[in-house]
Amino acid sequence: MVSYSLQDFPMLWNTATGWFIVGIVSFALFSSLFMMFALLWVYKDAEVKSEQSPFLWVAAVFFFNVIGFIIYFLIGRNKPDTAPGSFKIPFIAMGVLWIVSIVLFVASTINFVFTVAESGVGTVGIVSGGVFTQSSTHSRDREWFVQLGSGTGFKQIVRDLTAADLSSLSVEGTVGSGNVQLELRQGPTNVIVPLSQGANMTITNIYTSGLNPGQITIRLDFQAAQNVDLLVSW
Repeated sequence: MVSYSLQDFPMLWNTATGWFIVGIVSFALFSSLFMMFALLWVYKDAEVKSEQSPFLWVAAVFFFNVIGFIIYFLIGRNKPDTAPGSFKIPFIAMGVLWIVSIVLFVASTINFVFTVAESGVGTVGIVSGGVFTQSSTHSRDREWFVQLGSGTGFKQIVRDLTAADLSSLSVEGTVGSGNVQLELRQGPTNVIVPLSQGANMTITNIYTSGLNPGQITIRLDFQAAQNVDLLVSW
């Protein structure tokens, strides 16, 4: 079974996500407040400027939102303009804040979408399959960290590697027990590097003949592995 988690995608914990969450929360908050102020303003305004019941126009705005608001302005305010209505300034202020929240929401959403696209969720995200305990994995820049208490299965990540990346590819860390191997996949080419058990294991100058610069699947296979703490770098 292949599973994904938010922790597998480090870019989901960056500034773009923070602003995206702020955008969503502010939009939801100010939309709710704006609607509340809008309903209150319509009620107060209809009391002095409409021949119909204020509750009728409050219901129209509540159920039809902008359309109800437009209808109220077009036909609801049908009394002679003998009074200015009430609650206008707070309503306008809340409307301004609502517009600002829309701008923030749109900007943060666009930023988040571009961040995800550049990070390549689904293409270069970390994929796990199997049964693991105490497992964690994340990547940043030119490094991929994998830790697990025990398990059998695989973890893989896809990255665009240059010729220099391929020549500097290395793996280091600890394999307590079990069988662990590093695989580099590109099309029909599959380079397999067995990882020996023990602490402070380091493998450099990995033989990458047959692999070309471009998209490479970096995969770790585990068979009854225990106490694994690995760093793959390029």
